[in-house]
Amino acid sequence: MISVLVPDLGSRTHTAASAVRLFKQVLRVVGVVVAVLLLTGSHVAAHSDFEGSEPADGSVINEAIDSVVLNFAVPVLGEGVSVIATSSWLVVAMP
Repeated sequence: MISVLVPDLGSRTHTAASAVRLFKQVLRVVGVVVAVLLLTGSHVAAHSDFEGSEPADGSVINEAIDSVVLNFAVPVLGEGVSVIATSSWLVVAMP
C-alpha cells in the first residue's frame, strides 16, 4: 500500500476560491437578468407635456360644471379609462 501526503492548503484558500466563484456566478445571473429586462421590457414614458384645460387656468366659473378636460401632448390614458376626482382623492378607474 502506498501512502501519499497531500499538503493542507488551509480552509482560507478554499473559502476565498469559493467566494470568488460564487461572486462570478452572481454577476452572471445579474447580467442576464438586466439584459433580459432591457431587451424585452416595454419602454414607457411617465410624463407628457400639459397643453391646457377646459375650463382654462384662471377662469372664473359661476355655475356648476359637469366635466373638466385636461389636454396633453400625447394620449396618457387608454380608451375606457376614467378619472374621478373628489375634494381629496384622484382615482383612475381602468376597465
